Amino acid sequence: MTRTSGRACAIALAFLLVLGACSSGGKSAARGSGSSNSSSNDAASTTDDNAAVPGKTTFGPDDDDAIIRKAVDDVQSFYEDQFPKLYGSDFAPLTGGLFPYGPDDPPPNCGGPGKSDYKQVAQNAFYCPAGDFMAWDTVNLTNDLLDNFGPYTLAIVVAHELGHAIQARHGILDGRFITFVTEQQADCFAGAYTQHVQQGGSKAFKVTLTDLDNAIGGFLLIRDPVGTDTVNDTAAHGSAFQRINAFEDGLQGGTAKCKTYEDQTFNFVPEVFDPGSVDFAQQGNLPFDEVEPLVIKNLEGFWTTAWNAVKRQAGTKWTPATINAFDPAQGVTCGNDTKKGNDAVGVAFYCVQDDTLNWDEKKLMPAVYKLGDLAEAVIVANEYSERAQNLAGLTIGTPDARLQTDCFTGVWVATTKTDEVNNKLPDDAKLQLSPGDLDEAVSAFLELSKLSAQQGSGAVEGSVLLHVDAFRTGFFETFNNGFASGLRSCINKSPSASSSSSSSN
Repeated sequence: MTRTSGRACAIALAFLLVLGACSSGGKSAARGSGSSNSSSNDAASTTDDNAAVPGKTTFGPDDDDAIIRKAVDDVQSFYEDQFPKLYGSDFAPLTGGLFPYGPDDPPPNCGGPGKSDYKQVAQNAFYCPAGDFMAWDTVNLTNDLLDNFGPYTLAIVVAHELGHAIQARHGILDGRFITFVTEQQADCFAGAYTQHVQQGGSKAFKVTLTDLDNAIGGFLLIRDPVGTDTVNDTAAHGSAFQRINAFEDGLQGGTAKCKTYEDQTFNFVPEVFDPGSVDFAQQGNLPFDEVEPLVIKNLEGFWTTAWNAVKRQAGTKWTPATINAFDPAQGVTCGNDTKKGNDAVGVAFYCVQDDTLNWDEKKLMPAVYKLGDLAEAVIVANEYSERAQNLAGLTIGTPDARLQTDCFTGVWVATTKTDEVNNKLPDDAKLQLSPGDLDEAVSAFLELSKLSAQQGSGAVEGSVLLHVDAFRTGFFETFNNGFASGLRSCINKSPSASSSSSSSN
C-alpha cells in the first residue's frame, strides 16, 4: 500500500480489460528454452517469505515421477473429452514423450537438436510445442512440490502444462497472444480439470479442500516477482492472485469459461510500479508504524460512505470504532471473558458485548506484517467488516458470515485501487493499492487459517480457498461495478438475520 495524499487520485480502470494481442512471429517464448513455460518460473521465489508451506509428508524419490505419469494419463483423458466440445475436433495425446530430468540428464532441446542447457530449464516443468512433449525437473522441483504441497499439486502442474497442449492443437501458440494470456488460460484449464476431479470424474485422483488450500500455497511459491509487467514481460505468468483467479475461473466455470480467455476479456489486476515513486522504493510496503493508523482512517471513511448500502434498519448510523491494540502480557477482555499471556498471543476479534476491535499488537501484527502491509491491513479490515455486520443487523460468527466479512474486505480493498471512496476522504486518510498487495491478502488468509488451527477458534474457519474466493467476489464486483454493487453481492451471497451471535476472544 502507499499513501495518496498530496496528489490527484488515480482514475479507475475497468478490470474487464481487453488485452492487446502481441505477435512476435513465433511461439510464446519460454525463459531461455523456446518452450511454453510452466507453473514454476522463478527459482528465486522459492525463498519468498510469502510462501506459506503447509507441512511435509515423506515420499519416495521416484514418487513424483509416478504421480505425474498417472496425472498425464488422467488429464489427457479429460481433455480428449472436452476438446471436441470446445473446438470441434479430436485432442491427440502427446507424441513426443515424457521427460523427467535433472542436472545430469537434461531434457531434449525444444525446437532444436540435442539436449537443453540445464541452467535454462532448472526448477521448471514445461510443455514443448515443437516436440509435443512434457518435461519436468524431478531433481530440483517436483520432489519439493510433492513434499511441500502434496500429490494433487503435481496433477495441477500437469493440467497446466497440457493446457498448453490444448493451445498448440488449437493453433494459438503462434504469437497472436501475449504469454500472460496463454499462461492464465492454462491455469484456468487446470482449474477446470480440478472441477472434473471434484465431481468424481477421475479414477486416478480425488481432491479435498486441503488439497486446494495447498495449491494456494503453491501459487504463492511460483508467482511472478512483485511488480512484473504482465502485458509487456514476455515471460510473465502472473502474480499469485492473478493465477488463483484464473484457476478459480476454471474451477467454477469449467473449460467453457477458459475458452473465453481467447476473447482476451477476463478479470486481472495490473500490478506495475511507477518507476521512481516512493511506492517503488518501498516495494509496495508502508513502514510498520504507519500501516494501522492509515488503514483505520481509511476504513472509517469507507464504512461511513458505504453504510447506506449495508444497513438493514432505517436510522442506524456508522459510528467510529473503538480500537484495542493490546499487549498479550497485559491481557484482553471481552464482556466477562479475559485472556492473558500465551492465551492472548495471536488473537484478533470483534467483541460484540463491548463493541470493540481487538488484536494482538505485540506478536500477531509484527508477524503478519512480514507477509506485507496489506496482510496486516486484512486483519484490521475483517474486524471492521464483522462490526459492520453486527451494527447492520446481519448474522455474525457463522461460517457463512465469516465469508461475508472476507467479501466486505474485498470490497474495501478494491476501493483503494479505484479511488471511488478515496476521492471523498481527507488527504491523511487516502491510500492506494500497490503491486504485490493482493498476494499479501492471500498470505493473510493462509496465516489466519494456521492460527485458527493452532487456537481451535480463530479469525478464519474452513478452507482458505473459500475465504479467498469470497474476498475475490467482493473485490472484482466492486472494481467492475462500484462498491455499492460489491456490497450487495456480499450480502446476497450470505444469509442475513436480525439477530446476531456473539463473537468471543
